[in-house]
Amino acid sequence: MPMVKAAAAGLTALLLTGCAQLPLPTIIYDKTANSVHSITLVTPYVSPQPTLIQGALNTVEDNPIVGGAVAALIIGGIEMDRQNKFNTMVQGQGFSAQDEVAAGITSALKAKNYTVTSVTAPRPDAKFLTTYQPAQADAYLDVVVENYGYNQPGITPFDPFLAAEYKLVRAKDNQVIMQGTVIYTGPIAAYEFQNYGAFGADPKRSVAGLKEETTEVATAITSGLP
Repeated sequence: MPMVKAAAAGLTALLLTGCAQLPLPTIIYDKTANSVHSITLVTPYVSPQPTLIQGALNTVEDNPIVGGAVAALIIGGIEMDRQNKFNTMVQGQGFSAQDEVAAGITSALKAKNYTVTSVTAPRPDAKFLTTYQPAQADAYLDVVVENYGYNQPGITPFDPFLAAEYKLVRAKDNQVIMQGTVIYTGPIAAYEFQNYGAFGADPKRSVAGLKEETTEVATAITSGLP
């Protein structure tokens, strides 16, 4: 089952099992002090490429019996080659993590009857914006996806992961009224890959796992709103 980990300032991070669990935000939305009915979603920052965190090279062919620095160079080269081929495969499927994150959040907000608009903003790096373009909305939602892709802890299978930060900013005075961090990770049986070769054998399922994590994180981000 997927796990959603939410970190909060001053609190021990909790690992929650199951789909779309409530995050523990740094700033919890207070519905008695705020009346948000319309939200402008700023172009989310999303890491330009997915990441393969390769905990191990799992076959005899992938582990040359060579010691020291030579082994490190060989393994590093293998990992880089795999990452490049994985990125090419994802691009070939027409997948855009930024588009998926934006669509997932928009859908989740509309399901809660919020009026949702979007505004384009340059996102050169993984940081929240400091200013927002004027918009006809009660609040701005700013989302930063620092990393996403597949993670392989040790010699276990690869599972999807995604790490995101978010904040909701009240438009009339730029006050942050909700903020937090969400980390989505496995094990997720439907999108589990036993080794690197399994990605190439099933590109559509590989990308479906990336789409699944964006949907789950979008739901988690918006779950703090009434």
